[in-house]
Amino acid sequence: MKNQNLFKQACLSLALLGPLFFINYGLANYVTFLRAPVPSVYFEWEMSIPVIPWMIIPYWSIDLFFALSLFCCQSTHALTTLTRRLGFAILVAVFCFLIYPLQFAFPRPEVNSLLGDLFNLLYAFDQPYNQAPSLHIALLVILWLHYLPLCNRLFKFIIHVWFSLIAVSVLFTYQHHFIDIPTGLALGWLSCYLFPTINNANHRSHLNNRNSLSFWQWQGLINSRYSLIYGLSALSCAGLVFINPPTTLILLWPTCSLIIISLGYAGLGADIFQKDQGRIQPAARWLLFPYHLGALLSWLWYTKNQPAYQRVDAQLAIGRKLNTRDLSALEALKPLAIVDLASEYNEHPQLINQQVPYLSLAIMDLTPPTKDQLVQAIQFIHHYQQQGYHILVHCALGYSRSAAVIIAYWLSTGRYNTLDEAIDHLHTLRPNTVLNQHFINTLNTFNKSNNSNLLVDTSMKTISNTC
Repeated sequence: MKNQNLFKQACLSLALLGPLFFINYGLANYVTFLRAPVPSVYFEWEMSIPVIPWMIIPYWSIDLFFALSLFCCQSTHALTTLTRRLGFAILVAVFCFLIYPLQFAFPRPEVNSLLGDLFNLLYAFDQPYNQAPSLHIALLVILWLHYLPLCNRLFKFIIHVWFSLIAVSVLFTYQHHFIDIPTGLALGWLSCYLFPTINNANHRSHLNNRNSLSFWQWQGLINSRYSLIYGLSALSCAGLVFINPPTTLILLWPTCSLIIISLGYAGLGADIFQKDQGRIQPAARWLLFPYHLGALLSWLWYTKNQPAYQRVDAQLAIGRKLNTRDLSALEALKPLAIVDLASEYNEHPQLINQQVPYLSLAIMDLTPPTKDQLVQAIQFIHHYQQQGYHILVHCALGYSRSAAVIIAYWLSTGRYNTLDEAIDHLHTLRPNTVLNQHFINTLNTFNKSNNSNLLVDTSMKTISNTC
């Protein structure tokens, strides 16, 4: 019965998306035709790209993958997410075609035989307009991301090869200029980012509510300062785009990345990274790649010659983001449980695959945990220490976010009576600890609240967030 209902929903989605594409795409073609001539944007080297007639086959095949994708969904949520992604990409692309139409600059090829019939069929519907962003590429990204989780290793390889052919076919069939490809990629990833597929039901429900007014909350002066810094940086990148287009259009990527980070500090919070069960969603990884690259370079600089972790008591350690070289050092902490506070990095996949008890509390860099996050972390630590585990608390560098959790745990267990004593002791063990006034204020508020019952009965809701 469930499969039957899902099939009916897939049919309904196809009945909605089909006309949405053909009507709007055809309308945009017609309107642009009336406005002709329209400009073209291309590089001189594109004039040497040959026409490869057989490339029309992978080019056309995306229509089959488009239709079948709706019937390959394994749940109503997956189908709804895919439908939203495809519909959003179509509408945004058509909107771009209308406000800034472009035309393919080269004469279209004349091909004979059966392949020529496929070209003629395409020309009967398509016009040399509607270039950037390439809707073909945008839909390809969405479908690529949709099919991969459904395939085993062999079919994943086949999907990668065939979808790569589809991607380059837009050039070798003279359907698009090069600039249309990165803009299409951006639209595809944006569609996947705005409508994420989250495995954890609680996290999914939280993300679905992130557009509500109650979700968007002012996070304080420190967040507003970082939001302003990233916002001004995005504005600077956007200004450089106009220096030497189309070459400088690549700067739209870091511009988009910095805008998202700015919005994270402005109120959206760490959900902008879409970290679920230790993994950042692919769309977030690609859209925020310029930020991640800068963060990685900073991490490499600040962690030179720094050990993976440092014990702060017999069963508790503090550390930085883990890499493959650190795994052997973790042998001394087995059995191991992990509290991950870094929203901007993936947890090491080998640790997740080993089903290490794991709690992810995504916190924006340079900002303190909330009281609820401190409570969850403390209860998790206490629960697994009672079972004989060693607990590793880490963020990106192990200097601030993880330090706040360690200190809050000490205060909740009564190991130290005052915040100053706890901070001084951690500074003695780990001199690089950095706790600015905002962290100290958060910890002071936490210490003054009633935490006497914090460790009496560990919350099962907290433990259920582990992997």
